Amino acid sequence: MVEVARSPDECLREFFPEHDSFRPGQLDVIASVLQGRNTLAVMPTGSGKSLCYQVAAAAIQGFTLVVSPLIALMKDQVRSIEELPFRVEALNSLMDSREQMSLLRGLEPDKPLILFVAPERLRDGLFQAALESKAMRPDMFVVDEAHCISEWGHDFRADYLFIPDFLDRCGWPRVMALTATAGEQVRTEIRQLLKVAVVYDDFAVHRPNLILSVRSVRGREAKQRELLSFIRTATMPGIVYTSGRRTAENLAGLLLAAGVKAAYYHGEMKADDRAKVSDAFMSGQMDVLCATKAFGMGIDKPDIRFVLHYQITESIEQYWQEAGRGGRDGQDCQCVQLYDPSDIRIQKRFIAQSYPQPSAVKKAYGDTLSLGPLPWGGGDERDIPMQLFYNDNAAILLKRFEDVGLITRVGEVMTAVSVDLVDHHARHESFANIIAAVDSASSTTDGLKRLPDIASRLGVSDEEALATLYRAAVEGAIDLGSRADRIIRYRRLKPDITEADLEAIEENMAGRRVYKKQRLDELVAYLENTTKCRARWISEYLGKTMDDCGRCDVCRARVFD
Repeated sequence: MVEVARSPDECLREFFPEHDSFRPGQLDVIASVLQGRNTLAVMPTGSGKSLCYQVAAAAIQGFTLVVSPLIALMKDQVRSIEELPFRVEALNSLMDSREQMSLLRGLEPDKPLILFVAPERLRDGLFQAALESKAMRPDMFVVDEAHCISEWGHDFRADYLFIPDFLDRCGWPRVMALTATAGEQVRTEIRQLLKVAVVYDDFAVHRPNLILSVRSVRGREAKQRELLSFIRTATMPGIVYTSGRRTAENLAGLLLAAGVKAAYYHGEMKADDRAKVSDAFMSGQMDVLCATKAFGMGIDKPDIRFVLHYQITESIEQYWQEAGRGGRDGQDCQCVQLYDPSDIRIQKRFIAQSYPQPSAVKKAYGDTLSLGPLPWGGGDERDIPMQLFYNDNAAILLKRFEDVGLITRVGEVMTAVSVDLVDHHARHESFANIIAAVDSASSTTDGLKRLPDIASRLGVSDEEALATLYRAAVEGAIDLGSRADRIIRYRRLKPDITEADLEAIEENMAGRRVYKKQRLDELVAYLENTTKCRARWISEYLGKTMDDCGRCDVCRARVFD
């Protein structure tokens, strides 16, 4: 483990002069990680979580790898520290293949670096090849928004659950995990997965400037009227959160018709369109953003005056994360939940879709794994076309099959690749064999080089051939283009699926259904509560105690009783 080059206090003074001193808890978290202890910090929104890993990285002056869930969050973090006198980069899917390759080839193992990546990048062969080629192992590994391990890892971003595999290959560097909200079960899962030794959570959960209220409505028309009524008197700007893209789009149209400068934001928009909308909102060009949960983590617009939830979230944690986007400047922010009991059905439907019943599992096993170029019963590996993998049900069920040990994901691989033999490849004699194999390999009708043909000419497996291509690309012997035919490859761990396996899958999913339903019930109890201070309710749910806030709708109602 690399030695600490500077003290945290020295780094704060030299690299972060805008901060006069550390906030409560920050120095404890930083010191814990610098001492080599894997550390989880549960710190409220706006408390300076990011500064913890930034100062620690400056103190280590080595290679800090930060796993971040969203491109927008990466970009925001890079912007916030780009003035540091050492390299700060983000490797993300918005970059084209040449930009990604340029970054990877330019990695310098002996110079300080903070690199932001998505969890999926950790299982990417090209990324792994680049680190191996440069002999780079992280000196510190940071998981930002660490609650995503539990919130997303079991559903649609399984790569979070494979972080330990990457850390095993790296020899387990210092680990820092950061989140604003985590109930006991979420904390337990983070601790187990990341081998956390120390948890810092001695922070107040509630921010007094967040004024909580719930407004009961019934029916779509009544809810829309309530929204318009609130907007007419609200201080701008604000966010209206919805549970689906269509609702976000419809509400933006409704507000525009009412003369409000509004727009919508959701994950199915093109990346460029999302960026334009986000930039317009952040720069003050619009008053209201109607958004799904895709607009959330990492958003740091200090003057958000209201956060209104048009529909309910899946949990108190998610609600509190989103409510916490408001009032970062310390001024009052109205946090309003419109509550129609019929909205519960939407969340229950999401749960049902994510965790199908046993009959659906049996059918899906046959349907999913009967597809692809290799017969499931004919070998240990199985190729799943990318278009199938990105079908939500298929992806979810494949994850379930992994959970019970039927299969393991080898990774995303290519059946055909775009390869350019660059002019200077003659200088790379060590890759002469791969260059010759690529040059003579057959091509698809689209001009892509067939990977099995390259592998055959090299006398190696497809995976070994691809790894060699990655190494050659990192070393500059070839260029890999952005075009490729991709698959997800799984390896079979058991010869056949049995009734016991199906029962185990159902037990696994039943446990997750119960957990998700329990979290939804806890949220509903909070929403239907009329006697207990709302801020106190949330604080106690998150493991903290506090006096009544005196400002939420429940506290205010007592004054007038």
